[in-house]
Amino acid sequence: IAGGGSLGQSTQLGKDTPDIWNQYDYFYKAFNTPLNTQFVKDYQTAYKTPPGSWAAQCFKSIYAYAAAFTKAGGTDFAKVLAAFDDLTFQSLEGDVLIRKGDHQAAVSVVMRHFKADASVPEGFSVPEWKVTTAKDTLGPVKH
Repeated sequence: IAGGGSLGQSTQLGKDTPDIWNQYDYFYKAFNTPLNTQFVKDYQTAYKTPPGSWAAQCFKSIYAYAAAFTKAGGTDFAKVLAAFDDLTFQSLEGDVLIRKGDHQAAVSVVMRHFKADASVPEGFSVPEWKVTTAKDTLGPVKH
């Protein structure tokens, strides 16, 4: 099961989901923020399924660009590009920093345990997960 696609793959595999741990940057149950709560609710209403990692990344990119436009004072390309240096923006997990120097977005990592589960309609469950915050995973920028 591949990182960001694990939720979608398990949805397709159902009762054939392997007992596996994997990690990626998002799991819809992992973040107890108002923005994530609203995102999950709206996504489930619209698509009748919980959001996966790739949906979350698309959503977060809109917030990153909005913060860059605000910091730049408009949409001038050069100013927006410069605004991404040390840009902090609101995200599903809380504030995210895009670092100057390597332009790495400091995001959390979520370890998730997928397993077949005949007791639920989906045929699989994610009974446990662990979030490691960005500050605990991402080292300093090396120049």
